[in-house]
Amino acid sequence: MTAAYEATFLDRPTMRSPLFHTALIMGLALAACHAMAQQGEKGKLLLSVSGRVLNGDDRLAGCEVVVFKGNQVMSTSTSDKNGRFSTALDLDTLCAIEFRATGFLSKRILVDTRAKVPAIVLAETPLVMNVRMQDAGKYEGVDTDVLDYPYALVKFDKKQNAFVEDPAYTSGMQRATGALLLSAARASKADTR
Repeated sequence: MTAAYEATFLDRPTMRSPLFHTALIMGLALAACHAMAQQGEKGKLLLSVSGRVLNGDDRLAGCEVVVFKGNQVMSTSTSDKNGRFSTALDLDTLCAIEFRATGFLSKRILVDTRAKVPAIVLAETPLVMNVRMQDAGKYEGVDTDVLDYPYALVKFDKKQNAFVEDPAYTSGMQRATGALLLSAARASKADTR
């Protein structure tokens, strides 16, 4: 029993063994592939963005995800059957991600990538967001122009070493959305009288 244990111990890869070198090379190759996936044209680093589009608690498939830089469309994708989406944003710019689906109000999120972001943060901490869409039918009879503004503002926070939303701005938009829902309910109730 002792001999078997010693043999197993002696068979562990050491820094001089071919197995160690193979594992090291494979690890470095995987890291390089991941880093290359985070680069756009001309080797520019990108912020990876992914998440899920939801209709209440249900996943929303087929939602169009459009990335804008200024007024120019940079990319378009669609959420999958589980509501998942992914995209990438250029750094040193102000981008908007707009979510569009038939029967729902469009939702726009503004992402400010104009910050000195360490490359390791980009590789290890993608921006993950769950986006809840609002049923357009619930807003009938009210002016929804206030919802044309971005629903959330996201920027890099040095203290948290991550991209985070501005909670005060988002709370304000949530209050505006709630007020519109209340107005729509009152308008609907008045119409039935």
